[in-house]
Amino acid sequence: MVKLNSNTRNQITRNLRFIHDYWFIIPSIDSEKVANQSDSGFLSFKNITYRKSYQIAKKIKGYSFIREHINGGTQYLSDYLIKNFNEFNDAQELLNWLVENSKIILRLDSQKESIHKNSKYNEIRHLISE
Repeated sequence: MVKLNSNTRNQITRNLRFIHDYWFIIPSIDSEKVANQSDSGFLSFKNITYRKSYQIAKKIKGYSFIREHINGGTQYLSDYLIKNFNEFNDAQELLNWLVENSKIILRLDSQKESIHKNSKYNEIRHLISE
């Protein structure tokens, strides 16, 4: 069994965060509405990567946007992978699990009570814009 320690977790978490830079975010309905009505013209957070979302958010004045890794965040994902890596039959199965369990929601700072690290995707579907 692999030992769960901070060094192991940090190594996995660092890689997950690197991968997430290239994943598509899911905007909350409220953050998408703010982007659409911005003074910079019609902007959108739909169908953009985590990294690109920073460029768009920078153009919108007066709002603070947070990229929330839901389903327990990257620490949970790292811990799960460390403890359960034997359960995956191959790399494709592991990647499928990551895609299923790694969701990044772009929310307004004011939405921190309703969308947070421990939010479950199915519980907040009514708050997000897919």
